[in-house]
Amino acid sequence: MSVSCIALLGILGAGLVAVSGLLVWRKLLQRRLLALTPIDPEQGVQDLHHVEIGGITQAISVRGHDRDAPLLLYLHGGPGEPFLASVRVYLPELEHVYTVAYWAQRGTAGSFRRPFPSETMTVEQMFADTHAVVEWLCEHYGREKLVLMAGSWGTVLGAVTAARYPERFLAYIARSQCVDLGEADAFAGRWALERATENGDDAVVRRIQRVAASGQPTALQGFRIAADIARYGGYAEKGARANGPNLPVSILGQLWGCPELSLADLLHALTNPLFSAIHLWGPTQGFKVDELAPKIEVPVYLLQGRNDIVAPTFLVERYFEALEAPAGKRLVIFENSQHLAHLTEREAYLSWLLERIPNELGFEPVSGSP
Repeated sequence: MSVSCIALLGILGAGLVAVSGLLVWRKLLQRRLLALTPIDPEQGVQDLHHVEIGGITQAISVRGHDRDAPLLLYLHGGPGEPFLASVRVYLPELEHVYTVAYWAQRGTAGSFRRPFPSETMTVEQMFADTHAVVEWLCEHYGREKLVLMAGSWGTVLGAVTAARYPERFLAYIARSQCVDLGEADAFAGRWALERATENGDDAVVRRIQRVAASGQPTALQGFRIAADIARYGGYAEKGARANGPNLPVSILGQLWGCPELSLADLLHALTNPLFSAIHLWGPTQGFKVDELAPKIEVPVYLLQGRNDIVAPTFLVERYFEALEAPAGKRLVIFENSQHLAHLTEREAYLSWLLERIPNELGFEPVSGSP
């Protein structure tokens, strides 16, 4: 046998070992997550649905310890970040107070199948999808209303949907409410430029300056600046940890070990993570949520990190002051947090989600809740 053939067999063998190792790791992570968040099937809900919405099949996972608990729809960020497992690890307590529906938005993980109709990746279609998911959940689980909860990008969908269809919601809860996406990105870019200058990162300074000079960044340029913002602590304190590993590594591991995601879902999530962002980035740059949702007729809770760079607090405060909310509104500021207040001030954040908001809405946590 030639040397080249032996080398090729060695490479193939190493590849098989690596793939086998990853699959074993995935199985271990899945078992760990299921052990961390067990649900009694006699009392609770643990469903995975694939539903035809807007012409495509979309994935919705529903979990909760009490099937009679209020229904809550969680709108993830991104666009294109279905951190279903991350929410379960970082906020498992939610499932003791609510029956939580985790929806993978169009073009994301379980809601992506090839061939995919890319022309349907529009913000108005995302609004229509959100409303359709709400209607499906209410019908399937026999509810008149549900709680709408959103984070980051999900708040664009959340605020507009709550404003358009108040009859379907008990309340709207937003972490890091997006307001004016173009103004927010410009502010974040300036902040990253200042931090790069202070740190003497000349290459980063030049790159951000080139993006600023171009007028409007592409999705890829925007994500590169987002990485710079993360590097300088604009999302959470530098080196923020949750359940052990460094945050990005932790999130990647949770995605890989999520029981609700098939290998095909993961392949898309890992190989084409910017699909949704690339299609939605440009159209959302001119979006002004304060103009699209100036009035929300259900109780509104805006949970905000004081030092949030991605969804700047001054914009959230401006929106809060102008927002018409006849059923009541609250702006809760977490003074020591950035974009990820649910990690950096977890106990204070949970006190609102699990106690103060449910009490104000008249909910009672189920027996055995933390």
